[in-house]
Amino acid sequence: MSKQAEAAFAVMPVDVPEFDHFTPAAWLIRNPKVLDAKTGAVPKTLDRAQTIFEACNKLLWGFCEAQARLVAGPGCLCVLRQPPGEL
Repeated sequence: MSKQAEAAFAVMPVDVPEFDHFTPAAWLIRNPKVLDAKTGAVPKTLDRAQTIFEACNKLLWGFCEAQARLVAGPGCLCVLRQPPGEL
């Protein structure tokens, strides 16, 4: 948790539960239409999330490729068969 979030929760009443990642994710699963908004913070947030996922996928692909060469050669059983962007 970021220092800012920790500071914010430190001054909240005791009955406010501590922040966790499950609660907002669960809320979004129950309210997916919120992400359909074309204004406000939604598009910018989704763009940032996409950038993060693309970076993580590239890292995972590189790891998988390295493991495949190291352990199994070209017969890697990883589900990532093509580099990110080509899936």
